[in-house]
Amino acid sequence: MLNRMDHRGACACDENTGDGAGVMTSIPFELYSRFAGEANKELPPVGQFAPGMIFVHKVTAEQTMEKFAGLAEECCLQAAGHFEIQIK
Repeated sequence: MLNRMDHRGACACDENTGDGAGVMTSIPFELYSRFAGEANKELPPVGQFAPGMIFVHKVTAEQTMEKFAGLAEECCLQAAGHFEIQIK
């Protein structure tokens, strides 16, 4: 899930409740493992990888993902892959 979404208007104006934006949950390793398997990838052990979510414009998606992979490498990280989410 997403967090730190104040810039998108996702805040609890009464300071006691939220609007659902920024909800974080635990996602089972098995789910990540299944997605990786479908992409012919193998995940490192639990605790040795971190999922992330970025939003890219469909026109510049390929260049953006290449740039992201380069930045990850500069930080001694590896961008293992990505998948598209359908927009309705």
